[in-house]
Amino acid sequence: MAIDWTDEEREKVENGIAKHGIRTGRCAALARIVHPVAQQNDPKACAIRLRPPKGATWLVPKASRIPYWKAHVYVETRGHAVDAVTGSDGYSPASAYVQDHWDFAELMRIEEVDPATIDPGIQDVEDES
Repeated sequence: MAIDWTDEEREKVENGIAKHGIRTGRCAALARIVHPVAQQNDPKACAIRLRPPKGATWLVPKASRIPYWKAHVYVETRGHAVDAVTGSDGYSPASAYVQDHWDFAELMRIEEVDPATIDPGIQDVEDES
């Protein structure tokens, strides 16, 4: 079941996904948009960073539509994981997001982060045309 965003909240999240989509590599910029929107109705909303296991370089996605990344940030709110992979509906249950989308999930380094501190300024990067 999708997150019950208000129309205004959903629009903000979807505009963020349109600007910082799955192929841009700007998941932290998207998390900086989604996190404050999520916190309006869920004070426990948090940003989560995934990093590959020590000694590995890339996160290995299970689906070919997901790029290989050196790290990834998503927002957990109301039992859902929200990022460019899940779209504004989110993925539920959030506790299964990592296991269901990434290989070697049990070896990943996973931590709660302040999205403002991850890749600062990346939202200002212009898209390549």
